[in-house]
Amino acid sequence: MHKQRRLLYGQALFAILIMVAFGLIIINEKKTVLLMPKVQEKLDNYIEEKYNDLDINKSKITMKNDKYMMKLTSNDNKNLYFYITYKNDKITDTYKKDYLEGNSLLNKIKKDLENDILNNLKLKTKVEIDTKLNNFTEQIQEKIFKEDIKKLKIYHLEFNITINKWDKENITKDINSMINKIYSNDYNPKYINITITNNDDITESYKINNLTKEFTNNKSNIQIIDDIINNKETDILKENKISFDKLN
Repeated sequence: MHKQRRLLYGQALFAILIMVAFGLIIINEKKTVLLMPKVQEKLDNYIEEKYNDLDINKSKITMKNDKYMMKLTSNDNKNLYFYITYKNDKITDTYKKDYLEGNSLLNKIKKDLENDILNNLKLKTKVEIDTKLNNFTEQIQEKIFKEDIKKLKIYHLEFNITINKWDKENITKDINSMINKIYSNDYNPKYINITITNNDDITESYKINNLTKEFTNNKSNIQIIDDIINNKETDILKENKISFDKLN
């Protein structure tokens, strides 16, 4: 009998907890619905006061964990956008980072270019754009909005290659081959950073910075590589604006 009572009490308590939980969910949903017009008005006023000169499209407000969010997208490019957030009666936005400095668009472009190089050249690279969107001229920005920066000299590439025969001649040959492969396929980076690793000794690794197409025709390129793998900071490196970091 006592066990049955405890079981009934337990079931009743569980049912009450379920009802309370559902009640809280319903109350929270009603609160969200009731507050939405107020939040919409506040966000609209905020946009009007700060960003009325922007040619942007406003999304519907989304809500999660008492945080209301609206996405504002450029009418010139759907991948250039920023967010406005309302929480605890405070409004914040990501305009400077995502829209003015262009992080939303530039990150998309970098990822697309990395995938393009991987698909076309079977080369895994890291693409970096060397400055922020608002630092470019209007002409360059217009080209960036078209998201075709393959030939636009505003980015640099970073990638790794493993050298099978670790001597200055073969290292130079492999580097030249990779550089020519990139530029001959209509990619036009400002420069390339290449990390070379000895296939027979992975602890022997160097990151070579600021390589360009001109390196392949440089009469001193073998000497440059020789200086690097012997860990020498020489005048010839400085003259060619090439630096390196010994890794591992």
